[in-house]
Amino acid sequence: MFYNAFISLSLIITFVSFPVFSQSCDIAGIWKHAEKDVSLLLDTSLQTIKVKQHSLNAGAQGLTVVKNLLPDVAQPNLWSGDIYSADINAFVPVQLKSPDCTTLLITDNAESKKEILRLIRY
Repeated sequence: MFYNAFISLSLIITFVSFPVFSQSCDIAGIWKHAEKDVSLLLDTSLQTIKVKQHSLNAGAQGLTVVKNLLPDVAQPNLWSGDIYSADINAFVPVQLKSPDCTTLLITDNAESKKEILRLIRY
């Protein structure tokens, strides 16, 4: 009997000692551009981020900013996708990361991980 209690206590201590793995943020919804009066709609089912509202360019509504948005299966709160670059009139690969589920950082895929865009949860 003492042996069974010891094993049970050992298992409880073992499970409590392991860190809880964090789940990915639910990034679907409306996000605000950190520096401009622009709101964006992130749709995980369509794997896109589209312009919802742009105060200086009403014609931008509905345009795709990011496509092919996919979660990183190995790391929570990390996604990949392709962002539209007006400079080259094409989509380029990017990484998206949410450090706190209220901020979404979009960076290039180079080693420098240069920030391209910062979004704030509405």
